[in-house]
Amino acid sequence: MTPEIADRLTRSEIQVGAAGPNFCMFMRDGCMAIVPCKDGVFTGLGSTGVGTDRGLAYLLLRDGRHMLAGHNFEIPAEPEQVEKIHRFSADLKQALGLDPS
Repeated sequence: MTPEIADRLTRSEIQVGAAGPNFCMFMRDGCMAIVPCKDGVFTGLGSTGVGTDRGLAYLLLRDGRHMLAGHNFEIPAEPEQVEKIHRFSADLKQALGLDPS
């Protein structure tokens, strides 16, 4: 990870939860994303999840409704949860240099 990326992550209050040779896990405010990397270069965002009472859940759109789906459960997502996940994903993409804008 470059010093520039580390600085952008810090400014966005995003922490590194774990790192391996082919991935890095990032966290903020109950949100988590596992991001693939190759030779130290991040290659895409991957899926973003959020911690719930029932475990980690991923945001999905089913029949026009936002849902949180995890291992053996699916619950409606609250608007605040949807916004928090979207904001985290956008901030992480920007910090990692994956956002073309």
